[in-house]
Amino acid sequence: MKVYKDDRGSHDLEVQIEKLQLRVRELEEINEAHKKLNGDLRAEILFYKKKAEHFEVMSKQLKKENQEFRQKSSDMIDEFRNKGDM
Repeated sequence: MKVYKDDRGSHDLEVQIEKLQLRVRELEEINEAHKKLNGDLRAEILFYKKKAEHFEVMSKQLKKENQEFRQKSSDMIDEFRNKGDM
């Protein structure tokens, strides 16, 4: 903040304007930081959404394979029972 030779007190408009301009710059810097953080968080959310979709697909595939193996083992047991091996 500038120092004026003829200090007019706390009601000096030039001083008030300068203080407000400083505050506007501070708020603009905060706003820019928030914009960057928001962008980073959105990218991170997108990454985790894609990762969750991948795991959901993998889970469905594993459940399907599990069911197929259960059916095969059940069929094999039934086959052995019918042959009289069990």
